[in-house]
Amino acid sequence: MIEVERFILIGCLLQASPPKPKLTPEKMEVMEGSSVSLRCSAAAPCPKLPPNLKWTPRLSDSVDQLQENEDQTKSVSSVLTFTASHLHHGQKITCRALYKLQQKRENQKTSNTSLTLRVLCN
Repeated sequence: MIEVERFILIGCLLQASPPKPKLTPEKMEVMEGSSVSLRCSAAAPCPKLPPNLKWTPRLSDSVDQLQENEDQTKSVSSVLTFTASHLHHGQKITCRALYKLQQKRENQKTSNTSLTLRVLCN
């Protein structure tokens, strides 16, 4: 019998491996000089301690918000917007969801999703 490791977070349960954040679009091919918007969203099983979303590399400031979904669950989303440059071609962009299991920094789990940006020159 395999025992699944679980953590209690202020009355919420989080499995040992948190779900991967969803990155949209999943593939990105843009013309150089065009505006790019990427959205990352992650489930927030415990709204009092929602996941923190981080972008790598940090191409610009992002806008984050906690939202309620149609099925009454909560999630956090982050939108990263920047202007595509030839320097971004082939660059791997990662969204990482950091779930704190308690208020202490050492008690955390992470999960991430990535895409590789394709920038076409004019």
